[in-house]
Amino acid sequence: MIAKQIKGSNFYGCLAYVLSKHSAVIIDGNVSGTSPGELTKEFQLCSQNNRRVTRPVYHAVLSTPPNEKPDPGTWKAIASDFLEGMNFTDVPYIVVEHNDTDHNHIHIVAGRVRANGTCVSDSWDYIRSPKVVRHLEDKYGLSSPINNRYTLKNNKPIQLDDYQASSTDESGAYNLLKTTIDSVYPHCESLVDLAKILRQQDIKLGIRKTKRTNTVQGVRYGIGKYNFSGTQLGRDYTLPGLTHKSRRSHQLTFNSTSDLALIESLRNLQVVRELEQVQIQQQQIQIKLEDDEMIEIQPKPRSRRR
Repeated sequence: MIAKQIKGSNFYGCLAYVLSKHSAVIIDGNVSGTSPGELTKEFQLCSQNNRRVTRPVYHAVLSTPPNEKPDPGTWKAIASDFLEGMNFTDVPYIVVEHNDTDHNHIHIVAGRVRANGTCVSDSWDYIRSPKVVRHLEDKYGLSSPINNRYTLKNNKPIQLDDYQASSTDESGAYNLLKTTIDSVYPHCESLVDLAKILRQQDIKLGIRKTKRTNTVQGVRYGIGKYNFSGTQLGRDYTLPGLTHKSRRSHQLTFNSTSDLALIESLRNLQVVRELEQVQIQQQQIQIKLEDDEMIEIQPKPRSRRR
C-alpha cells in the first residue's frame, strides 16, 4: 500500500475534487453532510476554533495494487487506523472510496484543528506516514511497494497514487505531471501555493518571460529531465487558465510584481523548506504573544482576610 498526503487551505476545492468522480462513495466519516457545500460548512466550523492554522485541510490518498481490493469495511478500518496513527483524533473527517483506476484507493479528507482548538502537528509527518503504512500492511495482509514493485505499461496514464513515483518516458512524465497538478490544485489559492506544493512533489513550476521586454508570457513545468509549457499540457494548465479563465473550481491569484521572484526561488527545494520553517517560527511567536497577553489580563487572586 502507498500513501500520499497534502495539506491545504481550501476545504471546498478539496471536497469538490474528491466527490466529483462518478465512482466516489462515502464509506465513513463523522460529519453529516454529503455535498461539498454542506461538508465545507462543517469542516470550517471546527477550523474556526484555531484561526492561526493556515493550512487546516488534510488530504490523504491510500491505494493498493490491482490484485488487492479491500472491501469497504476493510477500507474503513484501514482509514481509521491510519488517522489514529497520524494523530488525527477528535477532528472532522470523511473517507471516500474511488474505483476509477486499476488501483483501488480511498481519499481521506480531515480537518487539522481539533474541537478543543489544538492543531494536529505536521512535523515529520512524511516520515511518520510510511511507518504507519508498513504497520497497516502487516495488520491487513497488504503488500508493500518496497518489496513488490509495480510498474505501469508505457501506454497507460499514470495517476498520482500509482506505485511508480516517477517516469522514465516523456509520455509518462506528461501524464504524471497533469494528474499531480489536478490533484493538488484544490488545495491552492495562489500560483505561489501551487509552485510550492508541486516543488514538494519534485515538480518545478517556472514563469516564462519574453526575451526582448522581459514581460510575463506564461508558465513552464519541469519533472525529471522533461520540460513542458502550459500550452503543451492544455489550456487549463496555462497562466491564463490557472489565474483567469478555466473549467476548474476556482482561479489562482497571481501578482506579477510580488510573486514572480518568490516563484522562481521556489525552484530550489531548500528555499521551500526554509520558508516553511520561517512560517512555523512566525506561528510560534504569534501563539506566544497571544498567550502572554492572556496571562497579563488575568486578574490576580485576592487574598482572603481571616
